[in-house]
Amino acid sequence: MPMGRSRLSISIKITLSISISFLLILTAISLLILHSINIFLNREASQGLIVTRNVILENQGEIITDFRETLEEIVTDPQLQITIFNEDGDEVYTKNRLFQIPFSKDEGLVEMQIEDRMYDGRGDEDIENSASRVMILRFHLFGGSKPYPVHIVKDMSPEDRFLRILWKLLIIADLIGMGVSFLVGLYMSRRILRPVDKLTQVARSISAHDLANRIPETGPDDELTRLAKAFNEMLARLEKSFIKQNRFVSDASHELRTPIAIINGYVSMLMRWAKSNPDVLEESIDSIKSETARMGSLVERLLFLAKTDALTLKLEQEEIRLDRILHRVVEETRFLAPGRLITTDINEELTITGDPGMIKQSILNLVDNSLKYSRPEGRIMLSLKLVGHDAAISVADEGPAIDTDKLRVIFDRFYRIDDSRSL
Repeated sequence: MPMGRSRLSISIKITLSISISFLLILTAISLLILHSINIFLNREASQGLIVTRNVILENQGEIITDFRETLEEIVTDPQLQITIFNEDGDEVYTKNRLFQIPFSKDEGLVEMQIEDRMYDGRGDEDIENSASRVMILRFHLFGGSKPYPVHIVKDMSPEDRFLRILWKLLIIADLIGMGVSFLVGLYMSRRILRPVDKLTQVARSISAHDLANRIPETGPDDELTRLAKAFNEMLARLEKSFIKQNRFVSDASHELRTPIAIINGYVSMLMRWAKSNPDVLEESIDSIKSETARMGSLVERLLFLAKTDALTLKLEQEEIRLDRILHRVVEETRFLAPGRLITTDINEELTITGDPGMIKQSILNLVDNSLKYSRPEGRIMLSLKLVGHDAAISVADEGPAIDTDKLRVIFDRFYRIDDSRSL
């Protein structure tokens, strides 16, 4: 196994990716919730301080007369410390002493950390030795001509404790959510990737002698179903190509076996009688030469097909006159088959771009088939016409017609209508 390659399966990788992404999303949501609640609690605390200040200002006359009784009556929140100072900054009265607040003449609402929290004998076990967060609202009471600075202090420890508990609960919920998402993601990924496992099994079961296996194309029309369909189409093409290859090898072997058998036969004749019979010697040499040429031609055709399959065949591209090529084919055919009736219907001087040798060979092949499979007294006609922007060449004869079901395979390599021969 190469170094650095992951051992994890695709389903595990997908599950981990989903779980980690889900955890990040949950964490972001949790932070947003925590931040929003913190803003809400701070706003509520500040609004509470302002309401308490307004109540005190509405009753400042009574408060100046009797701090204790009036404040005990109008302010009942135990989390609020209210401290009143005189004009010299000395503490006059404190309700619910929770903190030792430094005096300041600045007015307004501030948030700060207080180190020296006063327990006031209540012994709150949840309070740690760390600094406490408080909100302080400073303003002035006016009794006669004397201003009285007032500090309203809001103890934020309960809110902070709530936020810490909420944060712990959110972390636990996020971890539980990640675990659930991992299990659900693992189940779903394995279920979704089940067709891929089937594809793998089919791929492993395929061999050169068994290309008939296919993947079931059941289920919704999704990516995996289309993958299975594409894989099955690929198998069908491979099976078709393999069948064609087997037939090609069979036909090529048959074509080569005949001249080889003839050559072997004449070699045997040469060994037995050619030394004493010059006629047998000459006949054998001519036949061997003929069959050797036939084998050479067949080998050239096989090489041509191999180059075509490998896309290495180079075609010449030049301007050619199709009518001249057809006339040349007719002249050569009449020379090789002087007794055959060959006519033409060539009224167009057509010029195209192509490989003159390949085009001529294609026409010669068609004419050769007509010579082989039509009646000796029958007519063979070559025609050239312009159909739209295309040049149409046809070779017609009076031979037997090809069955309709055979038309789709007549251009397969080495195909013969009579397929009774075999190796």
